[in-house]
Amino acid sequence: MTGGPSGREAARRLAVYGPNQVRRREKRSLSRLLSAQLLRGLIYLPPLRDLFGTAALPWDVLAIIATFAVIVWAADELRRRRRITRPVRASAKDAQGAS
Repeated sequence: MTGGPSGREAARRLAVYGPNQVRRREKRSLSRLLSAQLLRGLIYLPPLRDLFGTAALPWDVLAIIATFAVIVWAADELRRRRRITRPVRASAKDAQGAS
């Protein structure tokens, strides 16, 4: 059992598939995310209720729904950033301790 493909196979895969890289998600601005949330709420506006068959919700409920989505998104982004930066901090401390 080997540790990986042979040199010939690795060269073939590189030619066919390209270098092995992690694709990054496109960063979206806060204004773009907020506008997307507002657009999702448009189906509850009175002129569009019949068209989309949505229920008539009071404005205070709509405000809570829109706010909740933004809060969940923000909490998820903070959790992701914390998870991404945590290993960097640890490796930086290791590098300082090694020197």
